[in-house]
Amino acid sequence: MTSAIGDGLAALTFQLAEMSAMASQAMDHATRALLSADVEAAKAVTALHEHTVAMRASADETAFLLLALQSPSAANLRQIVNAIRIAGDAERMSELAVQVAEIARRRHPEHAVPSELNRYVAELSSTAIGLGRAIQEVLVSREPGVAARRCSDAGTADDATRIVQCYQGFADHARHIAGRFVFQTNGHRPLLATTK
Repeated sequence: MTSAIGDGLAALTFQLAEMSAMASQAMDHATRALLSADVEAAKAVTALHEHTVAMRASADETAFLLLALQSPSAANLRQIVNAIRIAGDAERMSELAVQVAEIARRRHPEHAVPSELNRYVAELSSTAIGLGRAIQEVLVSREPGVAARRCSDAGTADDATRIVQCYQGFADHARHIAGRFVFQTNGHRPLLATTK
C-alpha cells in the first residue's frame, strides 16, 4: 500500500468513526428531547445532523479521490467502496435522530411519550446508542471479532423494533376500522392522522 493511499484510508476511517459518534450523540440528544420535552436538545440534533451531512460529503469526496487518483488494490478498493456505504449508513442514523427530535418538537411543550413508557424508550435508546458508539470502536480497532460481537448485540434492538412495528400495525388497523365504521354510519370519511 502506498503512503498516499494508506494516509487517505486512515483519514477516511477517522471520518467514518467521527460520523458514527456524531450520529450517536444526535440520537442521545433526540431521546432527551423526546423524554424531557427539551426543545434545546432537539435543536442540537439538527446542528449535529448538518455536521454529519457535511462530513458525509467530505468522506465521499475523499473516497472518490482515492478511487480516481490512487489505483487501489482489490483490498483497498473494497475498503473504499465500503466506506462510501458506511458514510451513507451513518448519515441515515443521524436522519433518524432528526425524526425523533421532530416528534419531540411537534409535541412540545407536552411530552411525546407517555410517562409510563419512558423507561422502555430509554432502554431502547440506550441499546441503539450503545451500538452506534460501538461502531466507532469497530472502525478504529479494525478488528473483525469486535465487529462480529457488535452485530450480535443488535438482536435486542431488532426484537424491540419488531415489537413496536407490530403494535404500530395493530393500531393502524384499529384506526382504519374506526374510519370505516364512521363512513358506514354517516357516509363521510374521517380525516385520520396517519401514523409515521
